[in-house]
Amino acid sequence: MALTRLARLAAPAGYLAAALALLALVLFAVVVGSGTISQAADSATFYAPTLAALGSIIALLIALVALFLRQSGELGALGVAGFLTALVGTVLGAGGYWSYVFVLPYLSTNAPALADQSSGSVLVGFVVSFLLMGLGWLLFAVASLRARVFPRWAVVLLMVGSVLTVVPMPSRTLVLSLAVACLGYTARRATAAVQPRRHANDQPNNLIAR
Repeated sequence: MALTRLARLAAPAGYLAAALALLALVLFAVVVGSGTISQAADSATFYAPTLAALGSIIALLIALVALFLRQSGELGALGVAGFLTALVGTVLGAGGYWSYVFVLPYLSTNAPALADQSSGSVLVGFVVSFLLMGLGWLLFAVASLRARVFPRWAVVLLMVGSVLTVVPMPSRTLVLSLAVACLGYTARRATAAVQPRRHANDQPNNLIAR
């Protein structure tokens, strides 16, 4: 079924989100360094960390849907509310990363002072987006803890990552992405463990078949 195949994307999407988040953190340190955003965004190299960050949060969206499908029967109302809140918040967060890719380079050339400032409606938009994202993932993590589908340590890491998503720092989704990767890994192992094993006596007897 299509939903079953989508649920299996938790592991690869989690791995991709974590790898791109880590890459974005490293590239931001290299490209931006101690300089200003407007100076960094004026160079073509600025697209490397921003595209990595945008790709990471898109992978998080896919992983979120896959993790929800993996335990939808056990989550309950809190899990559904957390999933929907996290979905909306992550989409809004992706919009914030989108602006880094397509808006900041333009501002760095035409209004560098505006690119370096985070104030007004822009600041409110970022705060609300990532606050909603962090809250949604936290509720989803609490529901996952109650569902007991995933290991407790991985869900606790997801809680920590959800809180850190609200903190304004480079690659704020790194810990969250690592937690999602861990959840995807455990889900993949659990799926592999319950696959029926075929034994030799399950094979059709060729002599009888003849």
